[in-house]
Amino acid sequence: MKKRVLVYYSGRVQGVGLRFHCRMLAVKAGINGWVGNLRDGRVALVAEAEETLLHSFLKKMADDFSGLITGAECTWSDSVENLTGFSIK
Repeated sequence: MKKRVLVYYSGRVQGVGLRFHCRMLAVKAGINGWVGNLRDGRVALVAEAEETLLHSFLKKMADDFSGLITGAECTWSDSVENLTGFSIK
C-alpha cells in the first residue's frame, strides 16, 4: 500500500549533504517527494511510495547520517499521490 511520510530531522543536518544524499537515494528507489531546510535548523522530508520501500529508505538515511541526526519525528498518512519526482527545496 502506498503511504506518505513527513519527517523532521534534527541534529547537525544542514550543510552536510543530507538533502543531496536524500534526493539521490529517493530517485534511485523511485520515491516521490521533496526535502528542504527549515529556518529552525531542522530538515523536512515528504516522501510517497510503498510503505516497505519508505521504511527501507528511512533506515538507510538514519544509517548514513547516524552521527549527525539526533532526532527524526515521523508522521505517516495515506498517499495522496500528488507528488512527481523528488526535489530539493
